[in-house]
Amino acid sequence: MGWLRKQPVPERKHGNPKRTIANKVGDVRIFLKEFGVTKLLKKNEEPKYHKKIVVAHPDDELDVLYGTADAEETFLLDFFIGSMARDHEAYGKYGHPELTGTTLTLYGKHHKTRTVEINQRLADAIRERRKRSNSKALFGNRNGRPDKHLLRKLQNIAKKAGAEFHTELHKLRKTAASRRYLAGVPLPTLMLELGHESLAVTQDYLADARKPGEAKKAVSDADFIPKPKVVKTGTDGD
Repeated sequence: MGWLRKQPVPERKHGNPKRTIANKVGDVRIFLKEFGVTKLLKKNEEPKYHKKIVVAHPDDELDVLYGTADAEETFLLDFFIGSMARDHEAYGKYGHPELTGTTLTLYGKHHKTRTVEINQRLADAIRERRKRSNSKALFGNRNGRPDKHLLRKLQNIAKKAGAEFHTELHKLRKTAASRRYLAGVPLPTLMLELGHESLAVTQDYLADARKPGEAKKAVSDADFIPKPKVVKTGTDGD
């Protein structure tokens, strides 16, 4: 871990160097675990970092991104907003996305798979794209291999559009999840489609997404109003 900390970390305006170190330590742990080497670090030795707060794109920012996008760029935006995919799931590092009807199967780390229901428009676009390509990859480079530079392409979209806000693939994923939640998709369903291991993670992920009037309605519904008291007037005949 000391050696990893000494390695140069790319300086990015919206980067999180301590998170990068933690990820690298995690990769080494996974590698060594395959050979039976475990319990390398005590709890107080684990790399510490603060989670970066990711806020979903509002509609006006999405309008900016789509405003100057060509067909290829529009598909990239549509795919990430429509599927809530992680970058490696999109370009097929662990297996290329498979489509059955409007159900998309995504392949992640550690042989994990998850299914996401997508809209018919995106499903049609995926099928049309595969008809025109000999590659299994949805996002291929000139050599027909998976394109692993999707973040760079997204940021080029924002730059071309003159966007004054930051965007990244994870922000598109958060945007997609927030839009589904606001449209009424239950949290347990979102948990499965996002690939989270617990509902608490999904609730934390969507902590800043609120339905219009949700707070006011919740306060109103939670208000306790006691029943009117029945006042006895005395004995019969009085």
